[in-house]
Amino acid sequence: MTTNGNYFYLNHQNQWRNAALTGLVNTDGVLHLAPVPGLAETVGPPLASAEQLTGPAGIGVDRWGNLYLADPAGHRIIRVDACDGSNDPLPCLRGPGSAPGQLNGPRGLAIGSRDILYIADSGNHRIQVVDLATQQVRAIWGQADPYAPPKPGDEPGQFNEPWDAAVDQAGRVYVVDYGNRRVQKFTARGRVIADFWLTLQNQPVVPQEPGAVTTILVANEERLLLVDRADNRVLVYWLDGTYDKETTIRWAELPAQVGLLVDVLADADFLYVADAVSGRVLVFDQAGVFMGVAQGGPTSVAGLAFDCQGRLLIHPGSGGKVQQLQPASAYALCGTGLIGPLTVGSNLTRWHRLKVTLGELPEGGHIQFFTLVSNGDTPPTLPMTCGLTNGSAAANTKLTDSGLAAANVPITPRNSWRPAPVDGLDLLLAHESGRNLWLAVLFQGNSQVSPTLEQMWLAYDHQTWGQYLPTIHQNDPVNMARFNPVLSLLESLLSDEQMLLEALPILFDPAAAPDDAVPDSWLNWLASWLAFHLDETWSEAKRRATLAEAFYQYGRRGTVESLRWFISQYAGAAAHISEPATQAALWTLGEFSHLGFETMLAPAEAQGAVVGTTATLDRSHLIRDEAYGAPLFSDVTHRFCVQVYAADLIGSNTSLDQVRQVLAREKPAHTIYHLCEIDARMRVGFQARLGIDTIIAGPPPDLAFNGTTQLGYDTFLPAPMDPDAAALGSGTRLGLGTQLV
Repeated sequence: MTTNGNYFYLNHQNQWRNAALTGLVNTDGVLHLAPVPGLAETVGPPLASAEQLTGPAGIGVDRWGNLYLADPAGHRIIRVDACDGSNDPLPCLRGPGSAPGQLNGPRGLAIGSRDILYIADSGNHRIQVVDLATQQVRAIWGQADPYAPPKPGDEPGQFNEPWDAAVDQAGRVYVVDYGNRRVQKFTARGRVIADFWLTLQNQPVVPQEPGAVTTILVANEERLLLVDRADNRVLVYWLDGTYDKETTIRWAELPAQVGLLVDVLADADFLYVADAVSGRVLVFDQAGVFMGVAQGGPTSVAGLAFDCQGRLLIHPGSGGKVQQLQPASAYALCGTGLIGPLTVGSNLTRWHRLKVTLGELPEGGHIQFFTLVSNGDTPPTLPMTCGLTNGSAAANTKLTDSGLAAANVPITPRNSWRPAPVDGLDLLLAHESGRNLWLAVLFQGNSQVSPTLEQMWLAYDHQTWGQYLPTIHQNDPVNMARFNPVLSLLESLLSDEQMLLEALPILFDPAAAPDDAVPDSWLNWLASWLAFHLDETWSEAKRRATLAEAFYQYGRRGTVESLRWFISQYAGAAAHISEPATQAALWTLGEFSHLGFETMLAPAEAQGAVVGTTATLDRSHLIRDEAYGAPLFSDVTHRFCVQVYAADLIGSNTSLDQVRQVLAREKPAHTIYHLCEIDARMRVGFQARLGIDTIIAGPPPDLAFNGTTQLGYDTFLPAPMDPDAAALGSGTRLGLGTQLV
């Protein structure tokens, strides 16, 4: 890929340059559609139908995983067993009615830490407190006389159509008093904390029509999250009622994307928003960026909750079953990204080519790129948008007219988007020169698959192959305007071959040649040029280091040093190699001659056969004068001895057969070898050589008198530290001034 060095990669160390993502996530440098809940299953029985139910309907989960569903139209609370999925209404709670234990349009549910169920008995303007262990009503909040006809009130502790309830970690209860347009806070025993609403009313932002409430953790600190139906927004407060502006700003863009916000739910990564208009659950990240729509849910939604396994529960409100969605089991249908501004300096840049590397483009998934060149740093409006419908991926996306250039424009002017073909991965950036480049990317899927984007390579100020045309054409701007796009296309088609040519120096470098397809790797092919065998069991580092030294070793092939190196590499043994011919000598009488050590008997006469003395029929050496002395060394010439330690052959993969294989392959063809093991045996004067086949024992154990120790045989006394000290047997008398300890 020739670029004259004018290029860069957009994914650097798994971080994408200046990328703003919507509905996309970055997982270890790979961009893909955001994971959303999906694969729905139904839970519990069908709920009764009710008209004009626009408020929340609650789901509670106890510590054993049992579900409690509010059935507003059926005036009951349904319990779904966590073990067998069986479901029954709570026997002591059913309606319609206003007596204790009777319900009238129950909505929100909350479960406290001591297995207490709080029910927003909306039609009766009260909160009923139920002990789940006995399923009995323990208290009724909001009615002075539980047996009197219920009526709304506006005093602290009284309610007017309560809609929702939540419990914080300390057991305090928060109730959305919808008819009074306020949120009330209670202790676990039902005492109203009036200061909470007074504090909240004095904040710079006050909910005008609170509709739902839940608690969330922000930086491991608990907050209160309120739904304000008047402005269709989410507000965040501290538990004392103080406004949390910083956290609220995260989700400031929700009103523009949600029809009617009816309930919210949050975990460590996402915010789930129930939209009563579209009947879908929208997923936003913790920064407020829209990620997608939960897939497989019902067509209506009135409440959200998590079960004990982290699955998302969607309450349909009425006329359907509760849906249970697995987390991160589907993908958003659509996602967009804006990357930029990309700049290489203050001067105008000729942006040339964009090459995209995908990890996967599955069937049902598509990707499309848009490019724009400008001189300003203000982010341009995206040329496409993702809708919030649950239709197909194509219907979920539309192109806008935000500066989108016509498809037949050969050179796109600045500040205009140029669309690439759908799934096009190698793009010629035919733009007017400009300082900044902007990239827009559109991902599409079918909820079960997602394209994956791994890398983008961007070239600029590129010298096309037009530089090789005759000068008469290079000096003609009209001709070059025609030739350059065609030549760029041809260059793109041949880019792989050109990259291979440019990479040849790397391919011939043992430290850089690819080794990712053993045994058919390029490194093996490179070794075959030297007829050098790379063992597949070696690590990659050893394969590269050994091949790098192979050429040098071939220069010494057949030598003692070379044989030692090959044996150490392939057999893992340290070899001692000796050549008897280098130690051969005639027996000559002299002062330093030791028979049996430095002497040997000659195997034949130096001048060959001597008639009458050494000549024997069929056993005579008849030689010429120039071969004088050859018979003396004929029995040791071309022979060598190889010794390997027995310790190298124990408990390892090395064997004498492996050593023999190396010797047979690497020794000179005219030589004969003798192979033997070096054992730990010492016979001085015979075959022992100090440092080779001799092991010197360590010191004996310390002296310890017992029934098996004999003084003077298997014990020893250390030498005195003081040279003037007495030595046993010299100046010391045992038994007179000496005491044994």
